[in-house]
Amino acid sequence: MKDEIVNMLEDLLTANEGPATPMKLWRGNVEAARHALDQMKKLHEVLLELEDEPHEQLIREYQLVPSSKIKQFDVKFLISHRIFPFKDKFSIPVNVRSIDIPEHRMIRWGLERLIDYADRYLRQARNRKRDLCRRASSLISALSNQHDKHLNPFEKERIVNSIKKDLHYVIESFQLVSESERHWTKFIELTDTCLSLHYLSVDEEELEQTHLFTFSPLYSEVYQYLDDLLNLKPLKQLSNTYVPLQKSPKLYEIWCLLSIIHSLIYECGFIPTQNPYIQIQRYLQRKGGLEGISFTFNRPVYRYKEYREPQKTNLTLEVHYERPFLDTEKSYRPDFTFTFRDGFQAETAFLDAKYKPLPNWEHWIEIIRDVSFEKYYEPLPKKPIASFLIHPNKLNDVSVHTWNATMNHRKQEELRHRLGSFEYKPSNKKEFVKWMNMLLHYHLGYNGVCMHCGTHLPANSNSEGGWKKYFTCSNRACEAFWVESVCFNRKRARRAQKDAHDPSTATLFKYTKTF
Repeated sequence: MKDEIVNMLEDLLTANEGPATPMKLWRGNVEAARHALDQMKKLHEVLLELEDEPHEQLIREYQLVPSSKIKQFDVKFLISHRIFPFKDKFSIPVNVRSIDIPEHRMIRWGLERLIDYADRYLRQARNRKRDLCRRASSLISALSNQHDKHLNPFEKERIVNSIKKDLHYVIESFQLVSESERHWTKFIELTDTCLSLHYLSVDEEELEQTHLFTFSPLYSEVYQYLDDLLNLKPLKQLSNTYVPLQKSPKLYEIWCLLSIIHSLIYECGFIPTQNPYIQIQRYLQRKGGLEGISFTFNRPVYRYKEYREPQKTNLTLEVHYERPFLDTEKSYRPDFTFTFRDGFQAETAFLDAKYKPLPNWEHWIEIIRDVSFEKYYEPLPKKPIASFLIHPNKLNDVSVHTWNATMNHRKQEELRHRLGSFEYKPSNKKEFVKWMNMLLHYHLGYNGVCMHCGTHLPANSNSEGGWKKYFTCSNRACEAFWVESVCFNRKRARRAQKDAHDPSTATLFKYTKTF
């Protein structure tokens, strides 16, 4: 989780244009890894040249020397010789050549830091490869199980095409990540080789410009390569920000905040109005923590109604961390508040982080009632469209549908998909994107937006008899396919039953791609 904080801050530092995608990030990572390896090869060559004749300095150290070879007498020797006339050897200070100079210690320090950085990038690549392998396995399984007799030929075609596109994306991502992994592996091997050079068997000292690094041609080259490599990724600049965040007692909440911001930008297609990293850095310097910070994003969204053409709207999203309520008798402070504005209305949703395990359904429903319902839903004059919990562990009882908790049967229709929870941790970040998808499609009615790739283009739509709408993402690399329909058991419908849904909650969405 601490590694993830550094990785996400590094990505957010460059989040200035959009829409951004994970694929663009990994292409950038591969280029950075390739460049780093090329620079390390050049540095290795220069360090090998220095191996033949490294710079040395004379140092004074005490050695045992036969009295017959001592040519300069000091007071200590004269006294020792008078007291111990029978001794043949005496400890006296002599000048010796030593490779333990500040520049060698600085070179070692730089190489050790480069290994630390490369190790983190290598772990990141391997974790991503593991996730992609799982994703590919589930997609291949889904392709082999397309035998639903209730699907018409058009639906079958679009579903298979959507899954194949996703599989192609996963394979391309896997190739990029594997290339990055290869480069960083070779980088670490080469750096280890440099550290094994005899004149670098010294302690460490932080790198800085010195007289030798300035005027010696070879040492000047070494310094330049090291300095360039250490600044290839802005880790020095980031350290003042990520170190206090990593030490925060609210580590899970901090990770959730950064991960939410990262997913909104790199997966959901939202564009920040200010650079998020700069906001975090300045807020941290001013306040000493991130409580109360907020971020603003924009993106186009689309709604298909009875019209053939989509209605385009510019949606503004504000994300607040630990923002207190101002319109309740008690002071409540949900971890994350989401406010959506489209020029006509403003809607709010809440997420609250709970890092402790949820052992069973009873405990889960109790927390949903006490937190999501009684704190962040019931007391508010204007109800939120969703009040959910996020937690790092799955609910042990897999039979519980955590996306639709019912607290009050008299309000069953009102609360539909408004209360619940989902798992959220570094190895499973897609649940948040799934939640955003629910908010935009189901609650806000922007059914023409693709949250699978975050494209700013409207989805292509066609309908079947007016009661079923088909959507296909217009991004050729994605082409996600989803269907909007209505439940047969709704009020005033021909087949309505006693527990029929209200028209406002009878909408159904079905997706071919899992998030």
